[in-house]
Amino acid sequence: MRQQVIQMLAYPRAVVRNELKPELWDCPHNGFFDEEDQRCVLCDNQPECQWLYSNDEFAALGQRNMEGLAEGLQFAVRYISALAAYLGHMSHTCQCEMCVWLRDAQRISDQLSID
Repeated sequence: MRQQVIQMLAYPRAVVRNELKPELWDCPHNGFFDEEDQRCVLCDNQPECQWLYSNDEFAALGQRNMEGLAEGLQFAVRYISALAAYLGHMSHTCQCEMCVWLRDAQRISDQLSID
């Protein structure tokens, strides 16, 4: 299950990076959240940058406990779900990559909250 969750985080990372791309031009940290910098703490993109920073490819996800991985996946599910709704997708029936990922991730997230 651990490896499955880690693999599931790849898609939302790409989506979040793509959504933040315009704002990252003005970011002094290039999207790497710095909790000691007030600009990061007060930034509108703080939740997304903080999530990316703690769930990127180099964050040693393999050593993170399942609770931390589950939290990362839950954030991703909420983010992608909101984006799908904003874009007008019917996530229960749509067959696009985003909606298929969302259904799979929700199923895994639900399993994690049962275990």
